[in-house]
This record gives sequence, C-alpha cells and structure tokens, in this order.
Amino acid sequence: MGGQGGPYPGGPGGQMGQGGFPGGQGGPMMGGQGGPYPEGQGMGGQMGPGGPGGFGVPGDFRGPGGCSSEEECEKQQQEMEKKQEEQMQKQQARMLKQQIKGMKQGMRGMFQGITMMEKAYAQLAKAGIAAPQECVDSIAKAKAFKQEMDAVDVNNIADPESLMEKMSVMADIGPTMQECGPQIQQLFELNFRLKQATNELKRITREVSTMKRQAARSKIDVSDKVSELDAILTKLTQALSDAKTKTALEERSEALEGFYEEMQGLGDTMRLIGALTNLGQARSGLQRTLNENNRVITRLKRQKEDVTELLALQGELKTKVAEFVQALAKRPLDEDEVTGLMDEFEELQGQFRELVPDEGFVPEATGAQRFNAPKLNFSQFDQYKRAPGPGVEGPEGPGGFGGF
Repeated sequence: MGGQGGPYPGGPGGQMGQGGFPGGQGGPMMGGQGGPYPEGQGMGGQMGPGGPGGFGVPGDFRGPGGCSSEEECEKQQQEMEKKQEEQMQKQQARMLKQQIKGMKQGMRGMFQGITMMEKAYAQLAKAGIAAPQECVDSIAKAKAFKQEMDAVDVNNIADPESLMEKMSVMADIGPTMQECGPQIQQLFELNFRLKQATNELKRITREVSTMKRQAARSKIDVSDKVSELDAILTKLTQALSDAKTKTALEERSEALEGFYEEMQGLGDTMRLIGALTNLGQARSGLQRTLNENNRVITRLKRQKEDVTELLALQGELKTKVAEFVQALAKRPLDEDEVTGLMDEFEELQGQFRELVPDEGFVPEATGAQRFNAPKLNFSQFDQYKRAPGPGVEGPEGPGGFGGF
C-alpha cells in the first residue's frame, strides 16, 4: 500500500510513504491522480465518454444509421430511394427488353397474314370492290407500328411509356383485324354475285329495249307499263352501283338483295306487257317464273328447310298460269280478265318470295374464289390495353400497362 518507506503509515523507517491514504501521487489505491477520493483528480470531471449522465459531448445528435443531423438523415433517405428507383428501372428495362424480343418474333407470322389480306384487297379493288375502311385503317396502324418496332434498339429504349402506348393501339385494333380476315371470303362471294348481277342487268336491258319496240307496234296501249319498266331499270342500276360502292359489307349485301327484288318486279311487268302484245312471250315468261321457283324449292330441300307452304303456292301458281293461257286464247281478248289474272299471279308470287329465306332468290356464289382467312394473334398486346379511366385499374393493375 505504501510508497517509499515501510508498509504501514508512520511505521519505522520514516515518513508516510507517497501514495499512502491521504493521497500521494501514484498510489495504487487512493489519492493522487486517478484516485477515488476528492483530494485527487479521480472522481471529479468526466466519468465516461460523454460526461455525467450520457455518452459523447452534450447536445450531440445521433439518428438512425448514424447520421449526425436531420438534414443528413434526409439526404441518406433520398439516396436510398434513388438507388431503389434505379434498381426498379433496370428491372423494368430487362423485362421490357424480353417482351419486345418475344413480340418481334410473334409479329412475323401475324404480318404474313396481313400481307395476304393486302394482296386480296388489291385483287378485289381491281374488280371494283373496295375494302372495308376500318380494315384498311387497322392495317395501316399495324404496318406503322411494325416499322417503329423494327427501328427499336432493345438495348437503348429511350421512352418506354411511349412505346407501351403504341402497343396499346395494337391491342385496340386486334378485334377489328380478327373480323377483317373472314370478311374477305364474303367479299369474294359478293364480287362473284355482282358479276352475275351485272350480266343480268345487261341482258334485261336488251330485253326491255326489244319489248318497248314491240309495245310501240301493238294495238293495245301499254305505255303506262313501259314507263314502269324504265323506272325499274333506273332502280336496278342504282342498286347495283350501291352494292359495288358501299363500304359496309352488310349494306352491300342489302343493296344486292334489293337488286334481285327489283328484278322480280321487272319480270312481272315484262310478262304482263308480253301477255298483252304477244301470246308466246307471255307463256314463256310465266313458265320462267315457275322454273325459278322450282330451283329455289330444290335448293331449300337440300338445306333441310320446310318447303310445304312453298309447294302449295307453286301449285296455285301453276293453276293460275293455265287459266291465264286460256284467257289469252279467247277472242276477242278480254284485257281486264288478263290483267286480273296477272295481278293474282303476282300476288301469289309475292307470297312465295316472302316465305323464302333471305338471299333465296340471289344466285349462289358457287364459283367464287376461295380465300383462307389467316389467323392473326393479337393476344400478345392484351396486357397493354388502356386503363378504363383515371383511378380505375386496368387488366394488369393501375395504369393498365402490365405493371409498368
């Protein structure tokens, strides 16, 4: 315990050693610098790294992550969010790169089908059949998109949002394009029927001219019926023009059906004029109607349709023709009787036509060119469909762009 001198204070050997109880320098237990009592500098002053009651200097700020101030903490938070954003962008870029590569591969087959459609439309255009405008517009959008996609560098996509917006356009036109392919076959059939109708109109125009000359030489005045012929010919020409120039396929088909309905009315008027001016033409005209009815009945039988009522009406028409022929043979000719029988015949024939399904009198397009509609797969663009509206989640979550 003691310093120099004896082991006990005041013992033999002299003075209390340095470092004894009262506080000499360097004592191992008490006093001096670092001693536990107030005489020295031990217990006073700083107890720990931060003085009494804490660690560090008074007022020191230590936030999460070891930042020394609120500003530094905010800066660290911003840097962390920036890194997370960069990582997310890199991940999205990788995903978009893979999607674009897959899309380019899938588009090759799709555009082979579109090329086939363009060639078919060009062939129809030469025949005077215009392609549906919505199909033409959709093909133009698809081709413009393909050009843009061909120019895209998958390793350097400058504006992903703009690119995905264009992909959404492809998703929008997909349903339209799916309908355009099968419609081409219908257009070829329409073209075939239009050729038949054009030839029919040329033939009937020649026959009307011949009949008008015969009516002019007849002793019976049929000028009112001749005027009807001219009016019907005008309607036929207009109906045929509409069938060629209308853009909607349904409107074209309706115009063609209207053409053949007018043809029936023209035939009825011509038969009446023929009956009044020429007995032979009258009988042959009525017989042509009966023959056409027989062809319709046969066609409907093949289609498993019920033709019971049609057969009954056809029997009445045959009876009426027999009565008509007898009336024509009478001398002097009773014009009222002949006209009455013709009216009755036309009424029965009208009933017959009403029972025939749509296009029953339109020639079948058995010789029309065949077109195998390509299968166009637009499903790869479905994930890019536009969101229904602000605040509404689309098919792939908010924004409707597959998470991008």
